[in-house]
Amino acid sequence: MWGLPVLLNLRDPLPGPILLTGDAGSGKTAFLQSIARAATRTHTPEGLQYSVITRHTEEWQERQGLPHLAGLFSPGHSGAQEMILALASWAHSKRDTHRSVLLLIDDLDAALQMDSETQQHLRWLLLRGPSRGVWTFVTLEAGRYAGVIPWLASFRTRLFGRITDGHLAGSLGADKASGVDRLEARIQFSLRENGNWLQFWLPGG
Repeated sequence: MWGLPVLLNLRDPLPGPILLTGDAGSGKTAFLQSIARAATRTHTPEGLQYSVITRHTEEWQERQGLPHLAGLFSPGHSGAQEMILALASWAHSKRDTHRSVLLLIDDLDAALQMDSETQQHLRWLLLRGPSRGVWTFVTLEAGRYAGVIPWLASFRTRLFGRITDGHLAGSLGADKASGVDRLEARIQFSLRENGNWLQFWLPGG
């Protein structure tokens, strides 16, 4: 039985930055790409743009040249740091209330390779960005959570792909009722909503 889609109101900052975590192969990158496709289909380039930081830029090549894509960089590229600085500056002085920006970071661990100043700007975007039109979506392979524990409190909303290790799932905030160990890899996810766990599927391409 199919229900309503999971929706994000870009005018409501309450969900805050969003962490998407799961085992390797659980579909985290596919989820980010689904967000990019939805942004392209539902907003004009003047109303919404997105930028991507990923170790695997080749996985996004088909989106190169599209007007919604503002930047595609690997974490070690100077362009990634410049982009985060530019986003923070834009958010600080934002006057255009009709434009939103999505920052899609595929692998929080990779983003932490950036210099300390850039990390400070990223922390500010996680804290203040949604109220100023900048939404950050970050993936994290569940098994690497110990290396980024100081960052986890920044994510008010967490989406879970399949995690087979119950201890890891619990450490990241998913209890047994979440059913994350039984999710179908690459297409099925779970999130907590109003105290209950909601499972959902990625839409078709």
